[in-house]
Amino acid sequence: PGSGEIAEGTLTYNPNTGKYAGQHKFTALATGDYTVFLMAKSAGGEDLATAAAGLKCAADFDITVETKNAANAIVSQYAAGDKIFITGKVSGVTQTGVKALIRIVGEEEWKVLAPCDASGNFSYEFELPADFGGSYSVKATANVGGISRTSESKVFTVEGLYVSLLS
Repeated sequence: PGSGEIAEGTLTYNPNTGKYAGQHKFTALATGDYTVFLMAKSAGGEDLATAAAGLKCAADFDITVETKNAANAIVSQYAAGDKIFITGKVSGVTQTGVKALIRIVGEEEWKVLAPCDASGNFSYEFELPADFGGSYSVKATANVGGISRTSESKVFTVEGLYVSLLS
């Protein structure tokens, strides 16, 4: 997007992790691909090593997830056998073809790719096995322009008695 130096900073060594870390807040950085150049210097200022790494700057977006019942109401408690709909939105997106990876964790783990419509909305009917119950956590992840974001987790509960008679 541009040429020349945009920012300069210093990395600090963490003896507990054995790694160097630094943080720089960019303001008004244009979207696109950048190259980060790293240089290690001795205490006397002598160049020890250099490296380069890619950095992608993309338009910001957000992703949310909710659990809804058959009446399209947001709920967190279901009776055994109730329909459970996982819905959400990827906002701030201007491209089509975005998919949300829905991850549900409970007695087992389920992962489902749900396509988003032109407005970024996605929906999935979660068909829980009839004899499963308890608490479940759901979150969704989207990847837009090479940047990945994950929603906050939502917890829902399935309660009730399931009876099966042998014939």
